[in-house]
Amino acid sequence: MIEKDYGERETRELWSRLQLRLGDFFRDVEVVPALLHGDLWTGNVAEINEGPVIFHPASFYGHSEYELAIAGMFQEL
Repeated sequence: MIEKDYGERETRELWSRLQLRLGDFFRDVEVVPALLHGDLWTGNVAEINEGPVIFHPASFYGHSEYELAIAGMFQEL
């Protein structure tokens, strides 16, 4: 898309080189699964007498940085 929309060929060439080395970035990373919400948005938040609650049936265990990545997708630049 970058090449098509902006005429930027270098990005595609760099990506093809990076793909070959991606495994190296994660070789010694130890991921300890964390309980994740999975779909955190304002529609999954409520308040009861005891205080705020977050709920969703799509909770799962995964990489602890998953929620940060998803939240980052919806930030306005």
